[in-house]
Amino acid sequence: MNSYALMVFFETPSERRQGRALYLISGWLIFTSYTIGASSDMAGIFQLLLEASNGLEYLWINTFNSFWMDTLSVISFCLVFIIGEGLLLYRCYLLLAGSWRWLLTLPGLMYLSVIGKYSMTGGRIHFELGETMNGVVISLDILTFLTNLFITSILCYRLLSSHRDLARLMPLAGRHLLVYQTATRILIESALPLTIAGIINAAIAFTIYPTYNGSTTGYAGDPKALFVAHACVAAVYYALQVCIIASF
Repeated sequence: MNSYALMVFFETPSERRQGRALYLISGWLIFTSYTIGASSDMAGIFQLLLEASNGLEYLWINTFNSFWMDTLSVISFCLVFIIGEGLLLYRCYLLLAGSWRWLLTLPGLMYLSVIGKYSMTGGRIHFELGETMNGVVISLDILTFLTNLFITSILCYRLLSSHRDLARLMPLAGRHLLVYQTATRILIESALPLTIAGIINAAIAFTIYPTYNGSTTGYAGDPKALFVAHACVAAVYYALQVCIIASF
């Protein structure tokens, strides 16, 4: 997507490039940050698989030796969220005029909350919090998903509202207003899979994280199947999230 956007940018006449360079740079920053985070995660997995020969070594490497990889991964994904969701908030700010800008209060607070939770998961403090971090991780996923959903809903609402108002004022300009319907349809089609995957991911996360006594909450089935389902859904969810953020 970034390569295609770059080619289109250079093929566009210089007088029509104004204001597009920022979004192009943001897209490449998102791609770079996500690549660094994914690479550090893969390096951590291979380190665990190749260096650990028993359970104690696995716990030691996972707790202490891979700290810098975990921190780099958290920082990278936090940058993806800050850049991507920040651009979405900025677009909402541009679309919401006058008295409508109070709608940004809730997604803005959620945006800051997610950044705070990322900073918490990225520090060594999480070694001392124990089960508290389970709730932090779950709330981080849910807040990230809800923030994206709120911002996308606001964008869709304003586009539909603007299209309705312009269609009422200019009834003969129907074909020229199709751009609003097209933009709204693209937003809905891209946000719907993310919404479904986000709900499933949150539901499995609520089930999979252990309680204080070490058991799996409310689940009597095969724990291995539950972890596999969580990994598959999470992979789809995060891939959709990054693609949507980058495409916006």
